[in-house]
Amino acid sequence: MERSLQSPKIAEKSPVYRPPYDSPIEDDFAYNAVKYLRKDIALVPQHKVRTYCGTFRVDFLIASKELSIAIECDGRAFHQTRSRDLARDTLILGSHAVNTIFRLQGNNIYYRIGDCLFLLSQCCPHLFTDRGMANLKALATPETRAQADVHGRPFIEVEHSIIDDEQAGIFHDSDEVPWTLRFRAHSLRPANYYHYMFKEFWEIVRYRELRSFVEVRNLLSDPIKTIDQHIAWLQTLGPIGRANYENKIAARQHELYG
Repeated sequence: MERSLQSPKIAEKSPVYRPPYDSPIEDDFAYNAVKYLRKDIALVPQHKVRTYCGTFRVDFLIASKELSIAIECDGRAFHQTRSRDLARDTLILGSHAVNTIFRLQGNNIYYRIGDCLFLLSQCCPHLFTDRGMANLKALATPETRAQADVHGRPFIEVEHSIIDDEQAGIFHDSDEVPWTLRFRAHSLRPANYYHYMFKEFWEIVRYRELRSFVEVRNLLSDPIKTIDQHIAWLQTLGPIGRANYENKIAARQHELYG
């Protein structure tokens, strides 16, 4: 079992909003999140995570004594950086520094922070106060409340659309424009699809001794195909070959994390 190299001290007081932050959307997230988190929760901005292919920063680490999650506040549309995010998150999760990485879109943080925090509270209820969870449920839109069963779902997309009827004289207020909420969770939890994605892919990274982020990112150009090919190859090894493979993985783990 790999051990985490990052052991942030859990805050003794309530998580505090302490600007300045690196971006306006990170500021918005911190300003709102501290209202609902439990008093014994640490909210750490720009937390460093050392991985096999370099050190990365996560926008926020939210940590209790039992669990650590990362929050990434994405300023671009998810499809523009998806391959890079997947490679980076694979390395971070492979280090076991955090249990889950949640990715929130910048426009959703700015316009729909209540919905974002509601979904996060459904994924990690023990990080939030009971009152905070009740308030977030009240703040969330009906469309988002309908997505309350979030366990084991790596990607959630909530859509709200309206239609003006000019002939009937039906027009909506300017703040009722259509919107889409995108909420991603990259995790190693067995109940999550990404468990298979990251667990198998991380073993491939170690076995092939890839030593740069670019190499990992390139390997993720078609991750499903890569993992399928790797599993098929494992089945051809036989008992001795599989044992040798497992021993090499264990040696790589020890070399990386002690």
